[in-house]
Amino acid sequence: MPLELLIITPYPIHYQMPVFERLAETREIHVLFLRQARGASGYDWEFGKKVDFGIRKIGFGNSLALPTTRDEKSESQLSAEQLRRALAVIRAIVRLRPKAVYVHGFAGLPEVAALLTCRLTGIPTLLRSVSYDLGERSRLRSGLRKVLYPPILSLATRIGYIGWHNRAFFLNHGVKPHRLRYVPHGVDNASFDTDPEPDEELDMVARRKFTFVFVGKLIDKKAPDLLLRAFRAMPDRDTAMLAIVGSGAMKGDLQRYAEQEDLDVDFFDFLAQRQLAALLGRCDCLVLPSRYQETWGLVVNEALASGLPVIVSDRVGCAPDLVMGKTGYVFASDSVESLVQAMDSMRRQGPKSDYRDRTKMVVDSYSASAIAEALSSVVGELLVMEGSMA
Repeated sequence: MPLELLIITPYPIHYQMPVFERLAETREIHVLFLRQARGASGYDWEFGKKVDFGIRKIGFGNSLALPTTRDEKSESQLSAEQLRRALAVIRAIVRLRPKAVYVHGFAGLPEVAALLTCRLTGIPTLLRSVSYDLGERSRLRSGLRKVLYPPILSLATRIGYIGWHNRAFFLNHGVKPHRLRYVPHGVDNASFDTDPEPDEELDMVARRKFTFVFVGKLIDKKAPDLLLRAFRAMPDRDTAMLAIVGSGAMKGDLQRYAEQEDLDVDFFDFLAQRQLAALLGRCDCLVLPSRYQETWGLVVNEALASGLPVIVSDRVGCAPDLVMGKTGYVFASDSVESLVQAMDSMRRQGPKSDYRDRTKMVVDSYSASAIAEALSSVVGELLVMEGSMA
């Protein structure tokens, strides 16, 4: 059977696997991972340690991961490693001769090489990226993006957008509306919609208090320090507690601050998906206070699938799609006062049970099945184009 779809994506990501598995049920696919893992040996420099995201054995079609020889932090976009990957991508497209190609992301040389090769050989493409225009960007970088991005984006036949901010990004960079197709962004909801099993350590989290939870890298852009300051300033703080899950450069300072201010905070190291689901099931509200570059915030999907309401900053990409007026509060980024108001309002509302049906209803349309269905629909459109060009 001829290969219908070649998928080119940076590396194996745990939330993509269920989508690819479902897509393979209806399409003949081959997945090319540009590197074996995030980092040369599973090391994540923002977490500051090796991490295991719990990626299960691949259960779909054929796949190939290009060998990784350098750490991604030290690798420039024009390095010999990037050039090697770009050439490997070109060879794969020529050898496999797919009817359509789906490229995830366009920031690297291999992705651009894929789009250009497909344009030159007449293969229709879907480009999907989580880029947005919020947050930390210098005028120089914004100007360069306005010059460089439109020609790259013009190479794709169709562009999949994940939400409101992402769509605005593509429109702001010259993409015409008729080329855009909605493809949602999410996780395997079923992994989080479970009753937590007994766990002595995790059970300590749910001890008679309203529990806020933060999950992510403990780095400046995620603003865990802002969350601690807001928690300290909350009225009736003794009726609430905070769980912080993650690792990163700020962890030591955060722990010292919590101890100095006598805050009821439990710190957890990085948790794999199953452990995270168990913890979220014991909490009452997720807080994602990011300052910048939070292009979506998949932990919000995970929290909603667990039945939790959420509080996010206005720099979080999914805010207008998943949160605003639906499942929680959106506060002004980097504002302790705004975050305190949101947290106090949420605490006063009481247990998460009041939100549970609402969160599940919202996140259902962002499931792995919904994403696979949307991808398959766009692929079907591309295959019709391919047939007309043959």
